[in-house]
This record gives sequence, C-alpha cells and structure tokens, in this order.
Amino acid sequence: MRPYEVRDGYAAFIRQFQWDAFYTITCRKPRRDTIAFVRDVREKLFNANPQTRSFIAIEPHRTGMLHAHGLVHWHDALEKEYVRTYFNKRARQLFGFSRFSQIRSNNAVNNYCAKYVTKNDDYEYDFFGDWS
Repeated sequence: MRPYEVRDGYAAFIRQFQWDAFYTITCRKPRRDTIAFVRDVREKLFNANPQTRSFIAIEPHRTGMLHAHGLVHWHDALEKEYVRTYFNKRARQLFGFSRFSQIRSNNAVNNYCAKYVTKNDDYEYDFFGDWS
C-alpha cells in the first residue's frame, strides 16, 4: 500500500465518528518518549472522563519538545464549551501549551490528523476511550 492510501483509509475511519474538539498540546518540559506521552495524555488528562473517545498523534515540535494533535468526543451530556475549557486548562497544567478548538470542518481536521499516521517513524499515534 502507498502511504497516501493508508492515510486516506485512516481519514475515512476517523470521519465515521462524531468529534467535539480538535486539540494541540506542546510539552513545556523536554520529553523524548512518545509512548509515555500518549499514555500520560490518556491517563492523566482524559481519565477524568471515561466516556471520552480520542485519536492522538505525537510528533517532535520544532522546539524539540513533544507535540500532540488529536480529536476528542465526549459522550456525556455536559455542555461542550465547558468541557473544552476544562480540558484546555487541565492540559496546560499537566503539559504546557494547549488548545482545544471547536471543529469547523470535519473533513479538513480528519485529513490533518490522519496524515500523522504515515508522516514519519518518529511519530506515535493511538486511539483510546469509548468507541461505541
């Protein structure tokens, strides 16, 4: 399979699901272990709400710090803006810079995130949470 076919397959898979926010997190402290960063985002950030579904992709930032892009959906009935604000604040406390943004174009965000699956060997990605 060609890389673009894999990327397009992941984008089609991701597109099947409803998403509430696109997020970006950049670590303030040096980190090199991408697998540990994925684990920390999953366990320390999203564990507060087990009804969360997320796709995350980790890459090295130009500053040398690890940097994450992801999509998140909250299954519960909490007001989405409140939840986005809460997770943005919590991510900043835990990791450094963060931004949780409302998704304006599902197609663009899905393709943007899916490209990290095939972009480089230094990248890590994961799917976690409730995918029902």
